[in-house]
Amino acid sequence: MTIWETMVLALGGPAILIAAMAFLAKSLLTQWFARELKAYEATLTSDVKAFEIKLKAQADSSAEQLKSELQRQASDHQIRFSRLHEKRAEVIAKAYQLLVEALWDMESFVSPVQFEGDKSLPEKYTVAYNKLADLYRYLDVHQLFLPASLCAALQEILNEMRGTVIQVGTYTRLDNDGLPDHVLQQKWEIQMKAWDKLKTSIPDARKALETELRALLGPVS
Repeated sequence: MTIWETMVLALGGPAILIAAMAFLAKSLLTQWFARELKAYEATLTSDVKAFEIKLKAQADSSAEQLKSELQRQASDHQIRFSRLHEKRAEVIAKAYQLLVEALWDMESFVSPVQFEGDKSLPEKYTVAYNKLADLYRYLDVHQLFLPASLCAALQEILNEMRGTVIQVGTYTRLDNDGLPDHVLQQKWEIQMKAWDKLKTSIPDARKALETELRALLGPVS
């Protein structure tokens, strides 16, 4: 019998052997769990880092897409605004041209001084009235491009001009020969009132209109 066998028998035989094996097994399991835990923690840390990197990449991509979309929308808005401004400037220029031409023809018609060789007053009336009609139709079609206040100002001056032209035109169709003196006097007074209006109230309205048009167009460099 060896010395180890003697010691085992002296200390309790198989019982101590089982206890030793149990201790050894526990120690081995503890070391295995520690290694597995360490490996799991390393894997978990690696997964978390990978997830963080993936999440950051997704966030960066989403932010870049959002930035790109906002830039696209801003560019589209700027293009639409520029086109609208160009169209509005075109409408303003055309409306003002028609207004000025109508004023010229109206002035020629209601002027108390008519030159030999000019068109007849009925012809001038037709020209002036048609020019006002052209302006009215143009504004009616393009009023969506202009502010409501500007449309109202244009409509006001247009009504003033149209009423004046029609009033003078009513008397123009009457032949002076054979007219009573009081009718001739009324005809002359109406024409002079129209001429005065053309030189006072209508220019004031035109000036206010020009101010609003310039403000709408913005500074001209």
